[in-house]
Amino acid sequence: ILPGVSEGEEPVFIGEDHFNVEDPTDSLSFLTTAVLPVSPEIPAGGIGEVEYSVVKGEDERLLLMRREESPARSPYDAGGDAVEITDRIVSIDLTYSDGADWFDKWDTEGAAEYEAGKLPSQVRIELVLEDGDLTVTYRGSVTPVMAVGR
Repeated sequence: ILPGVSEGEEPVFIGEDHFNVEDPTDSLSFLTTAVLPVSPEIPAGGIGEVEYSVVKGEDERLLLMRREESPARSPYDAGGDAVEITDRIVSIDLTYSDGADWFDKWDTEGAAEYEAGKLPSQVRIELVLEDGDLTVTYRGSVTPVMAVGR
């Protein structure tokens, strides 16, 4: 159980799949105790909500955004402060593993057996950035940690 989450309450980890030719952007939101304030106005500590998403800017360029609310408050899809990470994003593709198979989306509140009430064992990230004529693709993976005991 995530520290600070009440007994019987499930962790929140939602990876939405929007990745296609018309919308090459996935999004991810989750609760975490590892909140890294992106602004001095955001309080630190406790459980925070973090969301990564792509939005269109005023000039129609895609912007990779990080939204944070600390402490987290329900509903977990609104509120907090958002900052622009980059305006050079072309696409972001996220996939999630249960340890055996890979999935395009993940929702701890979903009905599928692989995801219900569970964190993925691994998240694969492909991020494509562009600056003028230069296009760079970053690929990597991270392992979400449910809780760390001491």
